[in-house]
Amino acid sequence: QQYLAQFSEQVRASATELGTFEVKIKSALERVAFIKDIADTYVSGFKNIVNTALSGGNLTEAVNGLMEGLRDKITNYVIDIATKPMRDAIERGILKPGERLVEKGLCERLGVSRTSLREALRELESERIITTAAGRGLTVARLSLRDAENIYAIRADLEARIVAQFLERADDPARAVTGTLAQLLDSRSTATVSAEPWPLLDGPSARLDVRIDRMLASASGGFEITGQAAVSAVDGRPRERVERFAIAVPITEVSAAGVTDAQGRALVALSDELIGLLR
Repeated sequence: QQYLAQFSEQVRASATELGTFEVKIKSALERVAFIKDIADTYVSGFKNIVNTALSGGNLTEAVNGLMEGLRDKITNYVIDIATKPMRDAIERGILKPGERLVEKGLCERLGVSRTSLREALRELESERIITTAAGRGLTVARLSLRDAENIYAIRADLEARIVAQFLERADDPARAVTGTLAQLLDSRSTATVSAEPWPLLDGPSARLDVRIDRMLASASGGFEITGQAAVSAVDGRPRERVERFAIAVPITEVSAAGVTDAQGRALVALSDELIGLLR
């Protein structure tokens, strides 16, 4: 048990180092893109100055325009160069909720200057991604249960709208529903999910069969999806499970668009139920 605990700790430390390295690589790529952007802006501005001189225009205005353009890009870059890797590190869990933010350590981990870091901290604090804790200075903000519930509800609503728009444009409804469920399961869980055919070289560890008996708008003003889902193992491990499901969501608007929207929300609810079945 002691050996396993030490091994687990080493794995966690390696994962953190890998995540930090990935953040630094992204930052380096963004710097290359910034240099190209600056070069393009300079070339474009210089051409404008030459054309202005040839046409007898206002050279001072052309030069000032170039300088202002360069200054704006540099200012935005100074902020973005630290803000983006900071935000990414927080989203990936490299910087954990409640963790104290120390400038020196952050500069080393993210590969940015203190000037850029301070601008980023001000930006993230204004977005409430980081907060000032009494006696501790700046820390990564903690999400309350209510905040998490609100975020989850907003995400579910947005996903339902995206699903509804996709289904409206689908040529093959059955195939569209299958693909939509696979995408929802993949994005809303930690599993890698795909509709058949399986796209990866390594085979899947489980197979999920979903059979829909009924998917329609009911006379009571709701949209219903009923059917059966079965999980079976494909790697020799015993994992057979079959359950029925019955999803019902209200139709908020009596129209074709309202029914499609309800269908999207019903598929999101079904995907959450199927995720529970896969665990």
